[in-house]
Amino acid sequence: LNLGKGNRPKKNRTIQKENKIVEVKKIKKERAITYSPRQFNGKDKKFWLQYEISRENLESDKVIPIDVYKSTSRKGKSFVIKSFDIMYAYTDFNEGRVKIYRPFGNKEEKWFTNCTQNDIGSIDHLPISGDKLIISKSYKDCRVIRNQGLYSVWFQNEGMIPNPTILKALCKRFDKIIVWFDNDE
Repeated sequence: LNLGKGNRPKKNRTIQKENKIVEVKKIKKERAITYSPRQFNGKDKKFWLQYEISRENLESDKVIPIDVYKSTSRKGKSFVIKSFDIMYAYTDFNEGRVKIYRPFGNKEEKWFTNCTQNDIGSIDHLPISGDKLIISKSYKDCRVIRNQGLYSVWFQNEGMIPNPTILKALCKRFDKIIVWFDNDE
């Protein structure tokens, strides 16, 4: 069995060992993300008000405007990103996980995270039970929905679905579940 660099499998695969089938899972090393907060400014207000999201909403949801963030690449190289435009850290997750959002970044620059599929945004704003829950795929969509008086949470993206145990526990709390994704590529 060739485990590759760092004694980790390169991708999930199935192997046969002594007449048993064993799934070998890729072990993902969690990357720390550190950032430097800044004060909210006029650019932030202009960007978020087009979605009718207020500074109070952002603060309640632990969305922090930032100047710079630091982390490591998948290959273990440290890097620092300083944006000359607006940039935010979504910090409403367990164990210090963070999702960086650069609204005007290109496809490769727009998002950076150490979140997992089990990090559900805005879950702490839900009641114990309710009639209807809307599951969206972004913070912005979720906050717009919440500002309309509805219960909503957001997943990391359309391809990152929480594990079945977490998903079932969430869904059992509501009578109706609406999944509202826009099917990005």
